[in-house]
Amino acid sequence: MQRRLEQYEMTQRLDDNEKTGKADISELYQKMKREAEMREAEMDEMAGVIKADRNFFEEKLVRERQAFRWDHRDLFHDIRVLHTVAI
Repeated sequence: MQRRLEQYEMTQRLDDNEKTGKADISELYQKMKREAEMREAEMDEMAGVIKADRNFFEEKLVRERQAFRWDHRDLFHDIRVLHTVAI
């Protein structure tokens, strides 16, 4: 009888340990899943910031190229005027 009781207690402890282990694994999995989702959201946010920065610099480059072209046109115009005045 004592032996059976010990076997039953041992079985209960093993079952409890198994349930606890499964609960721990499930909790860790959920924690990792939440962290992965948070990191993914952060990465999406960073990608948006980088894209906005890229667009800003591309637009700035276009504006500066256009301004540079106009500066050259004005410079060539001034040179032509000076040339005609000199003649």
